[in-house]
Amino acid sequence: MNLLFKKILGPRQTEYLLANHSLIVQEVSPGVQRFAEIPSEVQPGIDVRALFPELIGIENILMSIVLGSKPSFELKGVARFSESTYPLYFDILILANEEEHQTNKLLILFEDATERMVMKQSLVQKANEANLLLSALTASRDYVDKILRSMADALLVTTTLGTIKKANRAAQLLFGYSELELIDLPLSMIVIEEELLYQARHRYILSHKELARDLEVVCTTRSGEEIWVEFSCSAIQTELQELYDFVYIGRNITERKQQEIEIRRSLAKEQELRQVKSRFFSMIAHEFGNPLNTVLFSTQILKEYGEEITTAEKKQYLEHVKSASKHMVQLLDDLRLLSSAEAGQLQFNPAPLDLPKFCADLVEGVKISYGKNHAINFWSSIVQSNPTQKMPNKRRKCKNCRDLIKNCCAIS
Repeated sequence: MNLLFKKILGPRQTEYLLANHSLIVQEVSPGVQRFAEIPSEVQPGIDVRALFPELIGIENILMSIVLGSKPSFELKGVARFSESTYPLYFDILILANEEEHQTNKLLILFEDATERMVMKQSLVQKANEANLLLSALTASRDYVDKILRSMADALLVTTTLGTIKKANRAAQLLFGYSELELIDLPLSMIVIEEELLYQARHRYILSHKELARDLEVVCTTRSGEEIWVEFSCSAIQTELQELYDFVYIGRNITERKQQEIEIRRSLAKEQELRQVKSRFFSMIAHEFGNPLNTVLFSTQILKEYGEEITTAEKKQYLEHVKSASKHMVQLLDDLRLLSSAEAGQLQFNPAPLDLPKFCADLVEGVKISYGKNHAINFWSSIVQSNPTQKMPNKRRKCKNCRDLIKNCCAIS
């Protein structure tokens, strides 16, 4: 082998071997031993197949190269394994020797490919690991998507500025939008009180405090219907430092809020009824007080001065007792009337009224309670009453007139 050829092979870590047409080694380079199966047996005169078993079975190819019918043959990535060293990888290139006086010989070149093969194996291993990670990531993403699709609660993922990035099926059904319509939609388009959520995001970015939980806000659907939604919020760190996405899990609480409103209305109505009943009982106590005072006063007069007063006066006091008793009976009738009105059983039954006598009896009843300190005179312009005239609510008018007289006495 000429010197120039050796200089070319040296820097490439390439060794060579010359063999004749019988595949007997004729010449070897100094470093070819490390590529052989049995390095100690590398020497001229030995069959090349004993040194390199990889050539067994391709004798026809080798003879074709010797005869010139085939230009070359190459084996890549041949491995040698040793217990004491790392694996050795090399490439074999077989050519016909074209030097003068060296015809019918094979030139076998051996090039160290260990670095290339180790790098290739490392790349293959990393590619396999990446494929495994990708498969695991895909499976994990599918699993998460299935969870999100099966969630009964609405889920929205937004940017820091409140732009929707993801929405699950429940959110689409709740707000009436498709997924494509919700993506890139500002959260303020569906959350009327989005300012509350914005403030919560801003506070978290500044102080990393826990986001609001169970925040009740009014939202609007695509059809314009307003609904109540209870949101729980959380933050997720993105790939960029100090940049977060925000997750909102919402539940429709419109029915619950309506029930709460109805309960508040019922409580307010009940409170109002309590107040009405309290005023009513106060009024009843006041109304019963006057006829009772009349009865007590008249009976006391009859008891203490019965022998001193005239028969006409006795009769008058007894009439007062009778009138007061009738008034209390009327009050009880009024209570029954109110009960009938609440039950929807009130009927219109007008009755004849002797108006002068009616008013005179009222004045006499009030005189017993207020006559000591007030002079109460009754005068009527009606010369003759018409007892056939019908009054729709005699008891109500009696109460109104009595209240007017009492008020006059109270302020005079």
